[in-house]
Amino acid sequence: MDDATNPETERQTLTPNDEQEYVECPSECPYCHSDNIESDPLDVDGKTAWARVTCQSCRRYWEDVFELKYIDTTVEDEETNG
Repeated sequence: MDDATNPETERQTLTPNDEQEYVECPSECPYCHSDNIESDPLDVDGKTAWARVTCQSCRRYWEDVFELKYIDTTVEDEETNG
């Protein structure tokens, strides 16, 4: 791969609009719009969790960041009902 197409040497900057579109529909790479993306396991620190996401098409990567907003207590325990 030459330097012109190597994401390590050429980082495309996302616009705030690009970022917002990804947050609203995170099923495609925000750079190349491929749906061939993979996420690492979540890391957690307090109320915040994040995971590195890599596009398998363009090889760019980013982190998805999550914040705990509420818990769902309506989920039934499988062992109790199993």
